[in-house]
Amino acid sequence: MRITWAPRPEPLVPCGAWAEGEVVARLLSRLLGVRDVDLERLEGVVAPGLIIVCGAGEDLPWVDGVQYLGRHPDAPRLLVPTREAPSVSPAVLDALIEARHAAVLPGRIVRLDKLRPIARTRLEALT
Repeated sequence: MRITWAPRPEPLVPCGAWAEGEVVARLLSRLLGVRDVDLERLEGVVAPGLIIVCGAGEDLPWVDGVQYLGRHPDAPRLLVPTREAPSVSPAVLDALIEARHAAVLPGRIVRLDKLRPIARTRLEALT
């Protein structure tokens, strides 16, 4: 199934941030500048060349180049771009992926079953 993406008429409320490639270093740097008490409100997952951070919109780090993610009401287990909508119904995507929790972006799907609290020591190990 080919999924295309188009601008969303109304952005979703952000609850996640996705960084790939060179943007990962900027996101890690920003996270290292956050107070420990604020880091405790975030969860994340790291894979080769990408990092995803989840939390309340007001707690997310704002970094140029990061793709922000939100929950579509028809598929609350999925995180999708806040400003782009898939050509396939989010509910259908949710059923196809069969994940407890996942992030879906153009060309990538990342399961978020392994989200963990963000700890400064883990961030420092990634830099």
